[in-house]
Amino acid sequence: MMLEYKSMEREGQQIYEEIEEENDAVSFLHKDSESCEGWQKRKKKFVKISGYLLLYSFIFFFASYIMPCYVCGKVTVDGNSMQNTLHDGDHLINEKLSYYFEKPKRFDIVIVTPFTTAAKAGQEDDYWVKRIIGLPGETIQIKGGKVYIDGELLEDDIYGNGEITYQGVAKQEYTIPEGEYFLMGDNRIGKKSYDSRYREVGTFSQDQIVGKVVFRTSPLFGTVE
Repeated sequence: MMLEYKSMEREGQQIYEEIEEENDAVSFLHKDSESCEGWQKRKKKFVKISGYLLLYSFIFFFASYIMPCYVCGKVTVDGNSMQNTLHDGDHLINEKLSYYFEKPKRFDIVIVTPFTTAAKAGQEDDYWVKRIIGLPGETIQIKGGKVYIDGELLEDDIYGNGEITYQGVAKQEYTIPEGEYFLMGDNRIGKKSYDSRYREVGTFSQDQIVGKVVFRTSPLFGTVE
């Protein structure tokens, strides 16, 4: 009986050890599963954060480079050459997309960069705000305080603040070169606007036109015509 009892005790001990080993294996697998799940969670979090960083980087690049260069920009009027349409200190928004698909139109208010003409004239302004009056290939002349295009009175020219008293190169018929635009300010009394009437300024190519003014944001918000 004693031998049978000891044999049964050994078998019981062996079974207990086997069960413990199985429990240890299950516990190891459970821990390994938890570790795998934790790694998956960390991976998803990393991918999510990386996605946000890429999105924010794109937004920053678009807002700081793409928009100012190719979509729209803002300028502040310096001077009174566009009175009474625009005034010194007005804040403007200009859009740049439309001129990629169509030519500038007569009476558009545009932002231009004078390039070397500014240097020749001793000016240091980076951008000018002017209105398109003459189109490529047209003949322009100023007489009797009015603008004539190809010999016909430009009756739609209602934007100036008075009769033009300085004719400049347009005192006689002046043919605008192909691909060039004749620009003037709306303040046409005396020599208040330094523009295409001055020989040293000349006409402007489309490459010099930065954008079309569409809004004034301050001091009063509204469209600009």
